[in-house]
Amino acid sequence: MTGDGVVARTGTSPEPARASEVVAPARMEIWVAPAAVGAPADGVLAVLAGRSPDGATWTAGIDAAGRWALRVHETGRSRVHRLGGPARLLAWTLVRVDLDAAGRPTLVVGDRSVGDDVSSPRWSVLVARQHAGTAPGPRVQDNPWYDGVVGLTGPLVVDADAPRPDADPAQWPPAPRPDVDRPSWHFLPPHGWMNEPHGVLHHGGRHHLFYQRNELGPFWGSITWGHAVSDDLVHWADLGSALAPHTVPTAPQGVWSGSSEHDGDGVPLLFFTAGDARELPNQRTVMASPGDPEDPDLRTWIADGPPLTTMPDAETLAGTGLTLLPGEFRDPFVWREGRSWFQLVGAGVVDRGGTALLFTAPEAVGPWDLVGPLLVGDATARPDTGVMWELPSLVPLGAGTDGAPRHLFLVTPWWPAPTVHSLQHQWYWVGRWDASSRGFRPDHDEPRSLDIGGYLTGVTPSRTPDGRTLLWSITQDLLPDDEHLRRGWAGSAGVPLEVGARDGSLTVAPAREVAELRGAPRALTDHTFDIGAAWDLELVVELGRGDVVRLAVRQDEHDEAAASLELTRIDDDEVELVVLGPLVRGPRRGRAAVGAGPVELRVLADHSVVEAFVGDRLAATTRAWAAAGTSERAAVRTTGRIVRALVWPLTPTPVTPGAST
Repeated sequence: MTGDGVVARTGTSPEPARASEVVAPARMEIWVAPAAVGAPADGVLAVLAGRSPDGATWTAGIDAAGRWALRVHETGRSRVHRLGGPARLLAWTLVRVDLDAAGRPTLVVGDRSVGDDVSSPRWSVLVARQHAGTAPGPRVQDNPWYDGVVGLTGPLVVDADAPRPDADPAQWPPAPRPDVDRPSWHFLPPHGWMNEPHGVLHHGGRHHLFYQRNELGPFWGSITWGHAVSDDLVHWADLGSALAPHTVPTAPQGVWSGSSEHDGDGVPLLFFTAGDARELPNQRTVMASPGDPEDPDLRTWIADGPPLTTMPDAETLAGTGLTLLPGEFRDPFVWREGRSWFQLVGAGVVDRGGTALLFTAPEAVGPWDLVGPLLVGDATARPDTGVMWELPSLVPLGAGTDGAPRHLFLVTPWWPAPTVHSLQHQWYWVGRWDASSRGFRPDHDEPRSLDIGGYLTGVTPSRTPDGRTLLWSITQDLLPDDEHLRRGWAGSAGVPLEVGARDGSLTVAPAREVAELRGAPRALTDHTFDIGAAWDLELVVELGRGDVVRLAVRQDEHDEAAASLELTRIDDDEVELVVLGPLVRGPRRGRAAVGAGPVELRVLADHSVVEAFVGDRLAATTRAWAAAGTSERAAVRTTGRIVRALVWPLTPTPVTPGAST
């Protein structure tokens, strides 16, 4: 999106910055249409930044609270002058910096101004970039993550009037950078960083996807609740952020994961984790309500109420025998049954393992009373289950073998520092939930893995109007920061999963809506196909004991694959799936009971994302990164007999900006 000298900035750029030399006195003008805010507490997102020959700097831009500000850094100390009032997002604003005869800067926006006494006869001035070594926060390739303003900027004009650009800020965001690994039909925002979807809401015939987002760049930080809306679960419109720290008084340090529910009148509500360093503990749960419940896009949300729940103190926990890990209390999952409200919050028990604390209330606003832990893990016996549980959830699943209703309890394990188990497990239990006794009794003691591939995490459920239970997830990419910087994106959502219960076990399959993206089917005649980077493969194979079917994805000229799947029949009942993805994960294995008949294998590919399903009993997600010489050719080989082999190309569904269709 360029024109009239307008440049679209989507976060930190790896390209070297070019500075203009400005001699005092001078008047500098630039038009800017910011798309996001979220600088570090003592920093600003730069619109203009000057450096003197002796190393003093000033930066004119937007602070963490979304206000215009002038930050000055010299001799090892910094100070920030704020104009007050929020910067308007996606609207053109004229920003001016005046240098007086001594070279002292004054920031002018509209009829407001603020200045500082730092002075220099000459300043080296950057547009929408920080000068090296002066910006707070983490860095990549010596560039600060929180670099310049994200949005549209016009050219810098010195000692003349800057013409207002003709470009329409409503057309933000720009198209993503070309990337053969970027998924084309899975959800991910047009730019920046995303983590787990959560709080998925089905309301008024539309589907609302909320997710952890950083609009400032492809890195962790400045977390908001990203918001997208769809009519069919496969075509999504990006609506920016529903909740952000500068709009939530209780969450200046981040709006973290949570859930959604409707009240008794059908009004949708959001429940989230509020990060607030002013409080100890610094994580609490808070509720948001729609600014306009009749808006089909539910664009505005209000979260100005007090916290709903806080981490229980020692007095509250007296008699439970539990000591909670300090400061780990987040990810509320809230639901309503009859006249009672329930809330699970992730936590950890010292010297034991993760837990989900259960609270109950007569209504959504409370008062919320602690019931106790729903379940407590054993991190000593099972280190892979974590010392704390994030994103706990409990959702109806179907009937067990005894005909009684079953629920699915899900957790994402967490550790305070990276371990050999990090970012690769999603655990679940199937069991009985009794709302009257407020208890959950698992059918099996050991947790089970939802996906064996090692890339699917951060799962949260939703219930559709037609009664289905869907699971939403993040597909980790495990790329280093400099690679995220180069690509301009980080993370993508997994395919929504339909889950149920059969024969006492969990069933899992891609959401049926994915089939709407299929083009014309193609039969495999020579067991190879090259129909692009996005496809849906269905195989039905007769496998005798020891027989194998192997799928190679993204082969190069030497038939080496970026990822491969090997399915072997172990006996008359079981098969084993081995996933060979990127070396960072190594081989992954899992078994499934499929019976003695032909075995069904379905594989979904979307550039770097590969998702496999053995019948509806076993799921595996991996990555297939393109390398030099990689093609989109895939190959099927088997020692068994192929009964059916069909593949469909899948239509790309790029996320569109603005209102839903």
